[in-house]
Amino acid sequence: MNKKNLKYEEIKALLRFMNWSIKDFSDIYLNENSPYDLDESEYKKHYNKVKGQFKRASNTEKSTANFIIYINFIKEFDEFVLKNREHKFEAFLSQFLSSIKEVEIKRQLTNVGIRYYESNANSSWTEEEIEDVLKCASQHADTIGSFSHGFQVVKLCDDGLMADYLVFWAGDIGFAGGSGTWGPAYCLVRKNHWGSYNIAAPGREFYEHLKIVETVVFKESILQIKGVTYGPTCHQRSPSYKLELQFRVVDSFVGTVDLELVDKKEIGYEDAS
Repeated sequence: MNKKNLKYEEIKALLRFMNWSIKDFSDIYLNENSPYDLDESEYKKHYNKVKGQFKRASNTEKSTANFIIYINFIKEFDEFVLKNREHKFEAFLSQFLSSIKEVEIKRQLTNVGIRYYESNANSSWTEEEIEDVLKCASQHADTIGSFSHGFQVVKLCDDGLMADYLVFWAGDIGFAGGSGTWGPAYCLVRKNHWGSYNIAAPGREFYEHLKIVETVVFKESILQIKGVTYGPTCHQRSPSYKLELQFRVVDSFVGTVDLELVDKKEIGYEDAS
């Protein structure tokens, strides 16, 4: 097994420390290092390059050199300097690396690289909490699509310091403008131990399962979703075939959250109530 690239782990910790996504970092880095005005295609091209570097992270000399450049850039950034005065990054990094070791131990013990979210007693929330979650999710939704609306939130876990929330919404995912890209999506919002909310797993389309999500409930470790999709006799742009779906929510520890289908009930065109 290849050893982890420690510079890769450090850059990941830096992004989390700054509450930046890879795209946030890519845009800031390109903007700060470009002598001329940039158009959207250049930002997108650079983001794909950086995303590929993160995805293919290894212990090669070239890979390590890239991450060192990125690390030095962030540490010289004014926002980092100010934040580091209040919350020391070295302490954050130490805690981050320790958490990685804990995850690796869990993986070795269970022989799998995932965990399932389990229902917990602290499933209630305050009005301020839900507003913060929705603000974080809606800002993210606007970066990956348009006309975002119909937000629904379920709390997956809360240990008193950190909490995870699964957020669903509907919109034109990918800004394509066609009816084929209209539909539901979801992302994972995480509250860290400082009380800040950020995107822990970026938005993903959900219209493989449903065209319209009506209700979302997380109960007894099962995500229960009701909605409609296209049936055999549905008219175009008028889905009305009702489904009830049940999922296990899977944390893959790599910045993604997956939904594992465990039950599918077809209600059909009848009223699902």
